[in-house]
Amino acid sequence: MYKVYYNDRVIIPGKNTNIPVKNKGVKVSVYPQERITAIWKKFKKNNKIKTLYITGNATKILKELVAEFNLVKAGGGLVRNKSGEYLLIFRNKKWDLPKGKLEKKETPRAGAKREVEEECGIKDLKIVSPLHKTYHIYVLQGKLTIKQTQWYEMTYSGSKATKPQKEEGIEKAVWVKKKDILKLQKNMYPSIADILTIKRILPKQS
Repeated sequence: MYKVYYNDRVIIPGKNTNIPVKNKGVKVSVYPQERITAIWKKFKKNNKIKTLYITGNATKILKELVAEFNLVKAGGGLVRNKSGEYLLIFRNKKWDLPKGKLEKKETPRAGAKREVEEECGIKDLKIVSPLHKTYHIYVLQGKLTIKQTQWYEMTYSGSKATKPQKEEGIEKAVWVKKKDILKLQKNMYPSIADILTIKRILPKQS
C-alpha cells in the first residue's frame, strides 16, 4: 500500500476496500473521475481532512501525484546488528531512521548505505534487500516538494560505537532492542512507523 504524508495527514491511493468513511476526517475521491490536480488542491486547503483515499489504479495515481511537485529522491536504512537490535536516530525531537538525499547520479542503494554511514558513523554495513518506498510532502526553499525515500534492510557486523552526525542535527544514534521500540512510537514519524510495521517490529495498526 502506498501512503503519501503531508504533515500529520495522509493520502492513500489504490483500490481500497473497507474504507472507514464514517470516521471523522476521512474523505474519498474517485480517480480518474476527478483530476489529481483538483483533488490535491481540495485536500491542501481543507485541514479537516486527515486521511484522503483516492480510489483507482494506485500506480497511476501516485505517478500523477508525484508530478505535482518538485521530486527529491533519498535513500535510507533499517539496520540490524549481531545482537538483534535496530539502529535509530533522534533528530528534530523525533525518533527516526537514518536517511538522506541522493547525490547526483548516485543510485538509491549506494546513497542509502552512504547516508547510514555518515549519519551514524559506522562502516561494515551489508544491504540485505530493498524494503519499501515512502513519500512525504514538505516545503523546501518556499516550494512544495515530495521526497521519495527508498529504504533498504541492512545488517551491521562491526563493533564500533556509533557517532551521530551533529552537523545534520542528529542528537543520538543508538541501538534499540525490538521490545523497546514500541515505547518510542508516539514520538516517531508515521512513515517511519510504517517501515517498522512492515518488518513486524511494530504491531499492525487496526
